[in-house]
Amino acid sequence: MVLQDCDNFTEFDKYDMATLLEFINDHKIDYRNNLGFPDNVTFGIEIETVGMKTRKLSEMLHTERKWKIAPDKSIKFAGAEVISPILFDRPYYWQEIYKICEELKELDLTTNYQTAGHIHIGADGIIARDPEKLKKILKAWNAYENIIYRFSAGKWSHLRRGAIHKYAKPTALEYRNDLFKKDKELLTYRELLSVAYLRRYSGLNLKNLYDYLRASYCQAYLEAFLNCDSASLKNTIEVRTPNATIDPLVWQNNVNFFVKFFLAAVNDKFDEKN
Repeated sequence: MVLQDCDNFTEFDKYDMATLLEFINDHKIDYRNNLGFPDNVTFGIEIETVGMKTRKLSEMLHTERKWKIAPDKSIKFAGAEVISPILFDRPYYWQEIYKICEELKELDLTTNYQTAGHIHIGADGIIARDPEKLKKILKAWNAYENIIYRFSAGKWSHLRRGAIHKYAKPTALEYRNDLFKKDKELLTYRELLSVAYLRRYSGLNLKNLYDYLRASYCQAYLEAFLNCDSASLKNTIEVRTPNATIDPLVWQNNVNFFVKFFLAAVNDKFDEKN
């Protein structure tokens, strides 16, 4: 493929563009045994599906596998959410995701215009309560949010209509108008979280981090306001933008993108000013 203008490599003629699109469409992504994450990085996934079959799902997700099933009232047509345990970037865990997806297909479970595929990424392996790293993630998300939402459509031509703005609202505008226009250079991790956008139903959900931190400081808060025990809280950054899928390749691609995106953002070489 030859570019028409060597000084401006974004200009393709119709033949070049058609050739590029054909290459992209024909390119096959391999399902890998690991993605090269640091050993301390953890993640988890939540697969929203349609056509819940409680008994059969319960048999499939028996106790030894530690996966869970929960009804999801936000989804019409018998919605259910299949929830993973804590996962690592190792062959066993990727093989388990593959098996789960294949078994969901065998049960004739599907996804639709309402279902999402949430990803939890362990905060300890990414930010470790470092306010500067958290701020870098917020700035990176703010800068690339429109691209992130487009990527999150996956194999679909668009994000789930209606549901995306109800359950995974964009946050860049809130950060642009509030967090980044104030002098927040000396904020502690706790202070930064307290002024961040903490609504659960946002594309980048930080409420888990805030609740986990508050619980670690104050057991009374945990009991009085959250009505739960610390074991049920997740010290995770939750990404709620992706469309649901039961394709293990798409799951691996999504996890790879968001983990690498956060790792790049907190890297010392990340230029947060540009």
